[in-house]
Amino acid sequence: MGNRRVTVCRELTKLNEQICATTLRNLSAQLAEGIIPAKGEFALVIEGADKEVLNMDAFWADMDVETHVEHYISLGFSKMDAIKKTAKDRGVPKGEIYEICK
Repeated sequence: MGNRRVTVCRELTKLNEQICATTLRNLSAQLAEGIIPAKGEFALVIEGADKEVLNMDAFWADMDVETHVEHYISLGFSKMDAIKKTAKDRGVPKGEIYEICK
């Protein structure tokens, strides 16, 4: 996640206002080198995490769709509720999951 973009805004609305766009990975180096002075008031705008990166850490990342649905069924969900939860986890329409699990 170190390649996410970040905009560092320092001392906004003041004489020494500074705005710098970089990545999270490069931010600490720029602070250490003094490119961005490490004092004053800061506002950070950080890019949201990539959905695929987040899903890599999900408990279901290594499961196929059928196994994912079966996981929820084993927890006591009805088949339709398991399909809905699987669809929500994967960010796809429930009809797509339903078609796979016919």
